[in-house]
Amino acid sequence: MVEVLYHNVVSGQNVSLDDWLQGMSKTTKEEIVDVAKKVQLDTVYFLTGLEADK
Repeated sequence: MVEVLYHNVVSGQNVSLDDWLQGMSKTTKEEIVDVAKKVQLDTVYFLTGLEADK
């Protein structure tokens, strides 16, 4: 739900949750693979906890 609201704000559109879910269910594996091939690494984070200090 938060993702849908965020997308609406960023894109300036008003997509309902039902429309968002329908769009996701229509997405094919091939479409996901095509987009994944275009993604470029931007930032790498290293997370540490309190145990890292010990």
